[in-house]
Amino acid sequence: MNTHHIPLMFAAALAPVFCATVDDPAIMQKVREKYRTAKTVRASFVQRTWWAVREKEETKSGTLLTGADDKFRVELGGVLWVCDGATVWQYSRASSQVIIRPLSAIDRSAHPSQLLLTYINTTGWRQTGDSAGVVTVEAAPDSLRRRGPVHLRIDTGTASILAVVTQDGNGNRNTYSFTSIRLNAPVPKGSFAFAVPKNANILDTRN
Repeated sequence: MNTHHIPLMFAAALAPVFCATVDDPAIMQKVREKYRTAKTVRASFVQRTWWAVREKEETKSGTLLTGADDKFRVELGGVLWVCDGATVWQYSRASSQVIIRPLSAIDRSAHPSQLLLTYINTTGWRQTGDSAGVVTVEAAPDSLRRRGPVHLRIDTGTASILAVVTQDGNGNRNTYSFTSIRLNAPVPKGSFAFAVPKNANILDTRN
């Protein structure tokens, strides 16, 4: 894993501007109205990655918690990221290594607080499917400055994002399926603090 970047699914600016165009499907406006006022986001998800060259799929489970002022806590496949708004701790349980960085050194295009918000800031969506109360919309690569398309699966009744599907220029595909999402849920005390485990290997890049 490239330790300089949090997983690619967490992509976008930190302060999304919620706008729409007449070309966007009506469901996208409902999605924006639902998510744009969220102060906190708590979600559980499953990430399925299809590696085109190897023709192999990998599956990981993850959780996400975001708060105000760039605070977040993300766990995915045995790796934990915690940010208090200024410092990011990355902890790998497998290697027992902790990497500490200032938030300013993290690639903001991979910021985890945007797991749900990144794509609803994008315009130019088109509807590609509607079945059993689930709408699928697609954004072209150019609109997202990506080399591959992005699809959202949305519950038409609740305007909840059920899944995000991304594909890169090499044909590798990531599907993030949300098993639960809670907006404006209380944040347990200490969620955005990190205590370095005993005997962990520490790499502090702040100096």
